[in-house]
Amino acid sequence: SRDIGIKFSLEAPTIVTHVIDPDVDATRRYFAEDLAYSQALQRIGYVAGVGETPWNESRENLGGDPYFTDGLRAVLFFEPRPVSLSQLDFLDWENPPGLLRRIDRGLQGAPD
Repeated sequence: SRDIGIKFSLEAPTIVTHVIDPDVDATRRYFAEDLAYSQALQRIGYVAGVGETPWNESRENLGGDPYFTDGLRAVLFFEPRPVSLSQLDFLDWENPPGLLRRIDRGLQGAPD
């Protein structure tokens, strides 16, 4: 998750805790894209995780912050040498909604 603020809480071990962005999939995508653009990522795949939670039926984390998700987890494989976007390997496991369209758009004109 990505922290977007702080709040006071009596449930947290400290008086102050973090507020998360409810779109945890966007945060997961940003993290993976950042690693890919930095050429540190060799392979990526997605596996089943907590299960889908639509935005209109959001769950809450331990701090009471709502979140929604497609329920998948990213599995990232790193390489010590630079890996260009065109060399990035996508494992044929689970696919987040819209992933293939974003990959096609992102790789058009991507430098080697």
